[in-house]
Amino acid sequence: MIDHVWSVLCEQVLHNPKNGSMSHINTLDILPIKKVNEETGELALEPFLIATKWKKNNEKDVKLCIKVKMLGESEEKKDAFGSGEITLDKEATMVSLNIDVTQMIVKADSRFYAFEVMYKFNKQRKYRSAAVLPFTIQKLKERKERSGEE
Repeated sequence: MIDHVWSVLCEQVLHNPKNGSMSHINTLDILPIKKVNEETGELALEPFLIATKWKKNNEKDVKLCIKVKMLGESEEKKDAFGSGEITLDKEATMVSLNIDVTQMIVKADSRFYAFEVMYKFNKQRKYRSAAVLPFTIQKLKERKERSGEE
């Protein structure tokens, strides 16, 4: 069996090869805008990661599958936009599984959103919710003020 330990949004994850530890750099609750499509109003977000940590609590091999959906204020749940899987051998106890989001387009400025991290293991058919990570999108006005645009 697998238990979700935590999930976080961050800019990057650094791995220390000496001791195997991970550092999660710049955790995020506001995702910054990279570019605005003036014609459609769509917003391209800066790249980010969804970092997750899992604990295995038995001595059997386990295949862990995760997927992430985006939830919006007035939108229904969207299809998964990110996923990952890993097989943990019987010796493993903890594992990190990260989803690198290099390109994401959203349609509204300054709205509340959340990512839902879901998982299943071995041959389960149904995904279960592990965490909901709320975030907002940087307001366009704030972006312009920080970059000196008018």
